[in-house]
Amino acid sequence: MRAFIFDQYGYYPSIDDVEFDYEGWHFVLEAVNDLQEVDIEALDEFAISVCKNFKNAGVKIIKNRYQQYLSKDEKGNLILVAYKNYKFNINDLFKIHLQYNGTPSKTPYRISYLLSLWEEKISLIEEKIIPSFKIDDYFYFRVMVSTIHALGLGYNAIQYLAELKIDFNDEITPLTLTHRRLNSFEPKVMLDPLSFVLDSPVRDLAELFKAKVITVTELLNSLKQYSFSIKEISLLMARLLFPTTLFDLLEKHYSERVDVRNQILNYYHHLNEYVKELKYIEQYLVANYGIRPIAWLNEQ
Repeated sequence: MRAFIFDQYGYYPSIDDVEFDYEGWHFVLEAVNDLQEVDIEALDEFAISVCKNFKNAGVKIIKNRYQQYLSKDEKGNLILVAYKNYKFNINDLFKIHLQYNGTPSKTPYRISYLLSLWEEKISLIEEKIIPSFKIDDYFYFRVMVSTIHALGLGYNAIQYLAELKIDFNDEITPLTLTHRRLNSFEPKVMLDPLSFVLDSPVRDLAELFKAKVITVTELLNSLKQYSFSIKEISLLMARLLFPTTLFDLLEKHYSERVDVRNQILNYYHHLNEYVKELKYIEQYLVANYGIRPIAWLNEQ
């Protein structure tokens, strides 16, 4: 990729990788096969606008030598995104959520849609990914225990989400700017223009916690900055239950043939700890926000 980056953009990274640093900026080459030049231009303008409340943060999609956002190689369309080195924290995330709170969506975001996504994810795990495991693998037992445990959490999350739909209405509101998967405070994650989505801010908070970026205390303290309804707090609990961290690892292993055994082993070794944390959070949210209790969790 070093030669490609030099040929298209004039930068010559010190290592042959899709990421490199240059003069206080971190550059990432990303695939964008489903987007056109006009789409990238709009993303660039929007990403820059996200930084307006951060004096020293920055993001920019770099144009190539031909003054185009899109570059092509044998695999398809690519863009080069530059992120200014900046230390984000959970308070910065609140600023982003607050800045775009109440943003209207052309298509309403509904609990039923989220339910279907989660059900499809579990079906993929059960029908395709589990049968692909090698039984003679040294890690097989731990991978299976982790997967079965995660599936149990996933089914419980779906049940809790379905009950939430019954208790309240189907639409998720208010919406704000969130991320497809916020698992770090690094600029390349916080400001990734390809990651922005409209959703409830509890999406970001739940993913940060599941990725162990924030602690139980930091999660619960962060809720005080928002004026969350009981429905939003219930949605947070459902998202905390759904094990996206492990499911993402399994899907990556299946689709990209990436070795994720060490990450799965780490999940395996923290199973009991995570359930205890979920139990504590659930008790706190029941006591302070009045969400529907989870009986099986309190039996653990």
